[in-house]
Amino acid sequence: MAKTTPLIRICRRIIEKCKRCGIKKYSSKFDNKLYNNYQFIVLLCLKQKAQCGYKAFVEEELVEWIHVAEYLGLETIPHYTALQKFAQRVNYHEFRLRAQLVASRCWTLSLSN
Repeated sequence: MAKTTPLIRICRRIIEKCKRCGIKKYSSKFDNKLYNNYQFIVLLCLKQKAQCGYKAFVEEELVEWIHVAEYLGLETIPHYTALQKFAQRVNYHEFRLRAQLVASRCWTLSLSN
């Protein structure tokens, strides 16, 4: 299991909030099951917190945060277009505002612990 770091605590809180909100793990029974909605939501929240583009986040930030990928159970790092497509599937503007709120709350809570 990955070492507990502030980023891991943020990921854990985001996943807990997703489960409480009733977000399904997979959008459809026909999803390819390579990545689930919780993983995409956590990655989009971390991207929002990192304040960079999709490509820069995946190729620079996520590659350095290998412990986050291990915690999320990612066998492979998703291509940046996979994050873009997920953001298009959900109402991204509404999601971005909520992600900022959740990420900022989780970020301040984990840093204060």
